[in-house]
Amino acid sequence: MDHNEDIVDFFGQKMRRDYAVSLQAAQEETHYRWAGASYKRIPFGYETHLAKSYFQSGICRHCNTILDKLHTPECDLEQCPICCSGSMSCDCQYEGYDRGKERWAQIVQGPFPFTPAEREIVEARRAYSWRLVGTDDDGDCLFEVHNGSSMTLPFYSVGIRDKKGGLSGAVWLPVSDIKPDSTAVIKHGCYKKYIDRENIEAFDLPDPEPEDRDSYWEFK
Repeated sequence: MDHNEDIVDFFGQKMRRDYAVSLQAAQEETHYRWAGASYKRIPFGYETHLAKSYFQSGICRHCNTILDKLHTPECDLEQCPICCSGSMSCDCQYEGYDRGKERWAQIVQGPFPFTPAEREIVEARRAYSWRLVGTDDDGDCLFEVHNGSSMTLPFYSVGIRDKKGGLSGAVWLPVSDIKPDSTAVIKHGCYKKYIDRENIEAFDLPDPEPEDRDSYWEFK
């Protein structure tokens, strides 16, 4: 299957169809259950354990949900509706989820090392180059991307920040149509609802480490 055919628009972002399906499914799972009781899940933007800076982009930096929508279950930033601490670090036992001692053991163990295939992705990413060349009439940023690697990545992660300070995040450019030794122009909204075009600054992100798998869409 052409990988590009599996990319869809969801919550104002381009993402893999299967991930969009999981985000949509998360919206239908409105409650967690424990010990016979039901607890309403907390939407993104209503968490009390996070600083306001987490909400400035309007997009969850871990699971890519948006304001007023639910996280994917057990997202790093989700707030537990039972104890009100971070869902990833609490000991509440949601029915149907593997939590507690086994979960903590996995956290203490740390991330698994990169597989050979993942190392190839890291090497390929280093061979890509890009530059921000302007914006279109809709206010979307235009990136000229060159694939200098021997493989084709589904996405390429680029850092985005406001020159005036505050918002700083990342976007995932859909580059699956850019074959090896080819160049194309990709457009992306890049937080256009939150950053004025003249204040946007794009920057290189560091090489991903194993613990960054969820943040770099090259691995999606």
